[in-house]
Amino acid sequence: MNTSKLVVSKLSAGLLVMVGLMLAVVASVSAEPKVPTIWCCINGNIVNTTPAACEHKGGTAFPSKASAIAACEKTWCCHKTPKGWQVDYMPASDCKKMGGICYGSKDEAAVKCGKKK
Repeated sequence: MNTSKLVVSKLSAGLLVMVGLMLAVVASVSAEPKVPTIWCCINGNIVNTTPAACEHKGGTAFPSKASAIAACEKTWCCHKTPKGWQVDYMPASDCKKMGGICYGSKDEAAVKCGKKK
């Protein structure tokens, strides 16, 4: 390889490195800061939003979509109240916390609610 081709090759490589560094700097300067998002259960609906928006709307925040679905998914719940057994539509996690039994339909819950197994 002659000297002139070697010089051109080194200049080209140096120029590519410089262009790459400049692009990296521009990208890091122009990139907007990322706001962390969470999965939020609001009245039985699951949305991906910011923690502040979730709290503002009275929702419950979850780190993953799967955990939000598990806690937020609504079901027909048969649970005991001071007046007796009652059927309500609520998140499955709330039903389980109060010792209730989850059912797939209102009719099934109404038929089975309060009956001993």
